[in-house]
Amino acid sequence: MYKLLSVWALVVLSVQIVHSWDYAVALEKRIDFFKNDTITHSITSHQFKNLTALAYDALHDTLLIVDQQTDNSSVYRFNFTSNDIELILTRKQIQSIVHDPAKDLLFWVQERNIFSIPLKSGSKCDVSDQNLVIKLHDEIPSSIAVDSCEGFVYWTNKIIAKPTIERVRFDGTVREVVLDKDIHEPYHLVIDPQIKKMFWIDMRHNETHNYQIKTAYLNGTNDTGIVDGNGRSPKALTVSSQFIYTVQQGLLIHIYKMQKPKGDIRYVYESEPEGHPSLIIEAKYTLGEQTSGIQECKALTSLLQNNSENETSRHIISELESLICVHGEKVNATSCTCAPGYIGERCDVSVCQNYCIHGTCSVSDEGEPSCGCESGYSGARCDIKMCFNYCLNNGVCYFTEEKEPLCQCSGNNRGSRCEAIGNDTVSPTFSSGDKNYTLVDLLFNRRKVNGKFIVNFEIESE
Repeated sequence: MYKLLSVWALVVLSVQIVHSWDYAVALEKRIDFFKNDTITHSITSHQFKNLTALAYDALHDTLLIVDQQTDNSSVYRFNFTSNDIELILTRKQIQSIVHDPAKDLLFWVQERNIFSIPLKSGSKCDVSDQNLVIKLHDEIPSSIAVDSCEGFVYWTNKIIAKPTIERVRFDGTVREVVLDKDIHEPYHLVIDPQIKKMFWIDMRHNETHNYQIKTAYLNGTNDTGIVDGNGRSPKALTVSSQFIYTVQQGLLIHIYKMQKPKGDIRYVYESEPEGHPSLIIEAKYTLGEQTSGIQECKALTSLLQNNSENETSRHIISELESLICVHGEKVNATSCTCAPGYIGERCDVSVCQNYCIHGTCSVSDEGEPSCGCESGYSGARCDIKMCFNYCLNNGVCYFTEEKEPLCQCSGNNRGSRCEAIGNDTVSPTFSSGDKNYTLVDLLFNRRKVNGKFIVNFEIESE
């Protein structure tokens, strides 16, 4: 379930919200951002129809998003500073994406081909710069990852006859098979540059365990299983500087994490699924974290230094520029006093932005957000489904005309939540909150549920 935060905490988080996240999960049409395993922020867009892939751009601190609509895939870039979502590339059936900060290249899998294109901050990709890295004839690539230090792009080949993990130079030369033994159906490959290892999920059909999370060095040596599992396999995998995260879906969506390189795996979050979520997970892994203690990776360490100098220059220029207070008054050359209901350095962010999950947001005279929830939802942010786990013992939950949850009990169960076992007398009743309605109430007071009468005959005996 979503964890509730105080209104004040949410206001504070929204100022620097984009810089305060550990990992993000893409559902069907929404992306949730997590900090300390709690949702702090969500983004949606009318452009999103079926989100299928995420990739963190550590160079520009942006999130790359793939949305699949019919045969076309659109790649969007979410800018954390401005909260803008911009379309940067459209291609047919993009299956997996990854960003290389060293060369500032975007790689993707399209059918049996791997492509790359230069990715520049603030501008759309120039399709004339698209490059075919490698064309695969007999393999079926499912996911890709990059080793920025050595300049390799890796992919998982999930063809059942001969599954492999392979790599090739960014220019398409020096193709190598990295792993082809004890591998069944690999997917969701990720590379951790800090410890020079790769991680992937491997489906293990007709074995004791039906999936494994595995790891190996980038040259394929020391191939090791770190998690053996049965039941529902993880749908996605990602790594940060400290943790390995996976997400899977059954009746509920579960997020699990474990300490790198091998620790106890535990679930840290669960929620009820909405729609048909694709469930892609991506961790924030900064350049500083990737290069910590690695002096030999000049491609990233020099990039980190240059990026830091550029950030300092941009900050100085920003300080010297004239400050515009969108919804507020200027205090001095560098700060604004915001009108009630607005926050941010330029007072350009509404406190209502993405605040109410299932409801309408309004702002009080004091500038605090509050939600008017849609039918069936409650909570400070309208993020709690009132019927979720409300009726016990297989009771069916409905809503009265007053929008109160109402339980139709089954068998001999009774009570406001069907929590008690009845006796053997016929007593047709409905329960709602702390109220009980009889059949007479339903008929003569015309109480309805979903436009029709529903009667629960409970048996009581003396």
